[in-house]
This record gives sequence, structure tokens and C-alpha cells, in this order.
Amino acid sequence: MEADGKEVEYYREMPILLTAKSGYHQLGKFVSNLERGKRFITVRNLRVQYDSSHPRMHNIRMELGTYVSED
Repeated sequence: MEADGKEVEYYREMPILLTAKSGYHQLGKFVSNLERGKRFITVRNLRVQYDSSHPRMHNIRMELGTYVSED
């Protein structure tokens, strides 16, 4: 609580590591849905790696971050 009586909320960062197999357009739709969501999420690192055994499906690795209340 601050000196003026207002309650202060504290947040901490919650990292998320996501690995998936996805097509290019499906990945774009997923990221678009993250952007439109109610929760603030940052994409820190995004790696798309070609998979020769599945030419239309790529290996995806994403590092995401969001914030959660300490309460």
C-alpha cells in the first residue's frame, strides 16, 4: 500500500517456451490471435525451421512473455 492509501499491484514476468509443428499460414493466424487477445504477450524469439520430411510443416520455436499479478 502506498502512503496515500492507494493499493499497488505488482506483476512479474512469466516466460513461455512453445515448440510446435505448423504450416506458414497457420503460424501467422496463431500470432495474429495472440495480438488480438486480451492478455499482453510479447514474442521475443521466433524460429521457423524447414523440415525436409514434411515440406509444408515447419518446426516452430517461440519464446513468449506475459505478465501475471503477484496476488
